[in-house]
Amino acid sequence: MNLTIHIDILFYALFITLLLEGAILILFKIRTHSIWITFLLVNSITNLSMNILLKNLHPYLVWLLVLEVIIIGMEGIVYTWTMKSISKGFVISLVCNVTSLLGGYVINTLLLGGMI
Repeated sequence: MNLTIHIDILFYALFITLLLEGAILILFKIRTHSIWITFLLVNSITNLSMNILLKNLHPYLVWLLVLEVIIIGMEGIVYTWTMKSISKGFVISLVCNVTSLLGGYVINTLLLGGMI
């Protein structure tokens, strides 16, 4: 099992995720500081953890989708707790994570030639 992780790539992926999902929060007109702090903390934990796990899980695509579904659920619960709205928490989690998944795919595959 290869546990070599490039820290720069991990933080690049986190930065892209925060940028894309932050844009979604802006589109949803989220202005509450506690939600933004929750967003930063939860995404830092889930994104870094997922990318470290994915380094050693195969087949990659299957595990990526499994972990994304788990993360959508986890983040949906946290956002629901923070926003006091079940539907809004899960909708935001779903839209944010699908956006960052597709955005990451486009950046990685089409722009960087699959380097990450």
